[in-house]
Amino acid sequence: MRKVLKYLTPALLGIFAFAVVASAQLVPPPTIETPPSQERLTFTQTVVLLINYALYIVGAIALIMLIYGGFQYIISGGNEEAVEKAKKIITYAVIGLIVVIISWVIVYAVIGEIFGVEVAEVPKKE
Repeated sequence: MRKVLKYLTPALLGIFAFAVVASAQLVPPPTIETPPSQERLTFTQTVVLLINYALYIVGAIALIMLIYGGFQYIISGGNEEAVEKAKKIITYAVIGLIVVIISWVIVYAVIGEIFGVEVAEVPKKE
């Protein structure tokens, strides 16, 4: 049973990481359409774009740490100390991804309420 878990856990983590990356490719990032008459972004658009960039960077770092933790788990060679360290890295990376997703939802809800705009809408092509 222990050998099965030894090989099954990294495989499941790899599948999870692949699913996260694949879903990020399928869902387009929220954008803000600037009217042709405007040459500059409004304050709201600038804030939203800065928040988008910050959340994407933090999410990418969490995903990289998840992959790093999985790699450390694989190469631990059964060393209990290395396995525990890898499990902590993976745990904190998953918590980081969850925090990024929740903060993204909260930020868009707050910005939508404060400024009265739908910032998460993807513009439709005509």
